Amino acid sequence: MGFSEYLACQVLHLFVERLGGHNKASARRRVLGRLRARCVPAPPPRQQGHKSQQFGWMAVSKPGGTPKEDDGLAVADKPKTERPRRYQVVLHNDDYTTMEFVVHVLTKFFHLSDTEATSIMLQVHHKGYGIVGLFTRDVAETKASQVMEYAKEHGHPLKCTAEPEGLGDSE
Repeated sequence: MGFSEYLACQVLHLFVERLGGHNKASARRRVLGRLRARCVPAPPPRQQGHKSQQFGWMAVSKPGGTPKEDDGLAVADKPKTERPRRYQVVLHNDDYTTMEFVVHVLTKFFHLSDTEATSIMLQVHHKGYGIVGLFTRDVAETKASQVMEYAKEHGHPLKCTAEPEGLGDSE
């Protein structure tokens, strides 16, 4: 193999590397199939615990995934990320907070319409609690503390909590 063919192979390897970040596995397989016929296979990975992609003379580290051997060329799968756990903001019933104040709080802090706010307020009144919405942990805790603070300023003992999604659901 001459220098110009070797250089062309390296350019193709870099092209495959760029495709790796865009989850185009079928395109990568086609390009790798063409490369196998013309290029020198990559050496095996150096470290057993280290996950990397091999492209000719280069090894590009990837933070996850398991490499798959394919005729001497290793292709690492993109690691799967999990969605962050969601938290539900829950209003709890008490005997002193007025229904109008609960509707006001729901429209002010959660930007609900009067109809939606009234529906949740009635759920709180009849069931003893009402789920206002699902948020990330920081947002849920912030909204719950803002509601509690606002209720305290206005002389209402309204209780609002942020709980992990699905905790205590029995519908």
